[in-house]
Amino acid sequence: MTFTADVFLLPTESGERVSFSITVLLAMAVFMTIVTDSLPSNSEPNVPRLCYLLSIDLGINALVTVCAILGMHLYHKPDHQEVPQ
Repeated sequence: MTFTADVFLLPTESGERVSFSITVLLAMAVFMTIVTDSLPSNSEPNVPRLCYLLSIDLGINALVTVCAILGMHLYHKPDHQEVPQ
């Protein structure tokens, strides 16, 4: 459904990991807004199951973005510094 796992297939040297991850995160947020606006407001239950699915997907995308940022931070750490445990 989304390209979350594809972030880790990009080479770290290119520097496009974080920007691709943020782009996918923003696209999911916009898609979630469009879907929420197009659904009827007085449906039962109040929050449709599709919104739950999109919220979970948005949360996973946020975690992948944080992991990509941390990975880039550790990759570009100077050689004389040790990696923390």
